[in-house]
Amino acid sequence: MKVVAQSRRYLGHPKPSLPILRRIHDAVLIPKITYGIGVIGKGFSEETFKQLTAVHRKLLITLSGGYKTTPYLSLCKILDIIPIRLQIEQQMYKWNYLYSSQTTDVLNLSIDRAVEEKFDKSFAPESEEVKKLARGKIKTQEELNAFLASNRYSYLCFTDGSKDETGCGYASIVYDSSLRKITERTEPLFKYASVFQCEALAIINALETLEKKIRFNSMSLVLTDSEIIYKALMRTTKQHLLIQCIREKLVRLQNENKTVHVVQVSSHSNVTGNEDVDQLAKRARRSKKKVKFDVIPRSHIKKQIEQHIACKAMKQFEQNKSRSLMINIPMGWNTSPYKCNISKELLWLLSGHGPFNQYLHRMRLKQSPTCPCGEGDMSNHHIVSTCSKSSQERDNLIVEATSQESELTNTVTRVLETTIASGTLASIELINHFAKEIIKLSSNLCNNIN
Repeated sequence: MKVVAQSRRYLGHPKPSLPILRRIHDAVLIPKITYGIGVIGKGFSEETFKQLTAVHRKLLITLSGGYKTTPYLSLCKILDIIPIRLQIEQQMYKWNYLYSSQTTDVLNLSIDRAVEEKFDKSFAPESEEVKKLARGKIKTQEELNAFLASNRYSYLCFTDGSKDETGCGYASIVYDSSLRKITERTEPLFKYASVFQCEALAIINALETLEKKIRFNSMSLVLTDSEIIYKALMRTTKQHLLIQCIREKLVRLQNENKTVHVVQVSSHSNVTGNEDVDQLAKRARRSKKKVKFDVIPRSHIKKQIEQHIACKAMKQFEQNKSRSLMINIPMGWNTSPYKCNISKELLWLLSGHGPFNQYLHRMRLKQSPTCPCGEGDMSNHHIVSTCSKSSQERDNLIVEATSQESELTNTVTRVLETTIASGTLASIELINHFAKEIIKLSSNLCNNIN
C-alpha cells in the first residue's frame, strides 16, 4: 500500500478508472493491512494509527487524483470509504464476536444465544451422493407436470422460508402422488434469523416429515425456490451446518431405500404448490408457536458491527467537517462503488481543494482570493452558486437535472445533493460533466483567460 501511495507510475499509463482502483483498494490493499488484526490490533499505539492514516490518505489521493492538501475525512466522505482506523476496529470486533473463544460483548449486542459455527470448507463426502439426487431446475407448471408424468413419486413436498421486518418463518406442504394435500407445517424464527436459515430449515422440516411417511423402496420429491440453498447442496465442500444436516438426512434416507430427490423451482412462477407454501411461510412469520431454532447467524453479527461502525464514522465526519466541503454527502451514498466513476474534477469541486483563487491564495500561490467577476472570493461555493461567469453551466445542469427528475430542482447545490444521494450512474455522469466544465472555467479564470 505504501508503494502505491508514494508513486503514481505504479498505476500504469493511462491510469485505470476509479472503479477498478476501488476494487483493488477493497479486495487487495485493505485485506492486506487488516490481516490478523484481531490478534495484533489491541497492541496498536496511537502513533501506529496515525502512520496508517497518513499512508491511507496518500493512497486515496493517488487513486482519486485529489490535491495533496485534501483533508483525509473529506476524501473518505466523497469516495464513501470508511476511515482506516474504523476499518481496523471493525475487523477487531468481528474477530472478538465470531472467532475468539472468549467473546466479550463490547458492543452490547446482548448475545445470549449460540452463534453459528464457521465451517472449514473441507471436502464433504456426502456431496457426491447428494449430486446424484439433484434433478435440476423447473421453471413453469407445465415443466413440473411433464416431470411428474415421467417419474413416479409417492410424495411431493414444497418448502419455503420468509423474512421481513415483522419476523421470520418457514413452512412445508406435503402432497401425495395425485397432488392432494396431506399435511403442512409452519415454524417461526426470531427476527435476527437469515433467509438462508429459513430456507434450509424448511427443507430439514420437510425431510423429517417425509422420513415418517415414506415407505420402503419408494421415491419422494422436495422442491425449493432457493437458488442459494440448491447451489450450496451441489458444491463438494462443507458449506454450512444446516447444509450438512440436509446432506446427511438425504444420504441416510437413500441408504434406507427411501429415495428423496431435490429440485429447484422458480419462485413466483405460478407453480401451484410453490405459491401455496409461499403464503404459508408468510403466515409462519406471525406464528405464536415457541421458536425451536435460535442460533444467531453470523451475518446478523456482521451487520450489527457494520451499523455500529457506520454510525461512528458518521459522527466522526460531522465533528470534523471541512468548511470547504461544498455539500452534505450522506454516509453510504455510493451503492455501486465498482461501477460509479467519480472524476477528479468532481472531487476538486466538492472538496474545495482545486483551481480556485481562494484555495490558491491560502496556499500562497495567488496574491488575491477574489474572483474576476468582482462578486466575492473565488471559492468552490462561489463559482458553483453565485458567480456570473458560470451562469451558463449552472443553467445547463438545472435543465438536465430537471429532465431526469420529476421534482423541480432550482439550485445547483440542491442538484448536487440529490444527485449524490441518489447514487445512480446516469446522475453521477451528469455532475461529472458539470464538474469538468466548471473546473475548466475556473482554471481559465485563475489564469486570467476570458
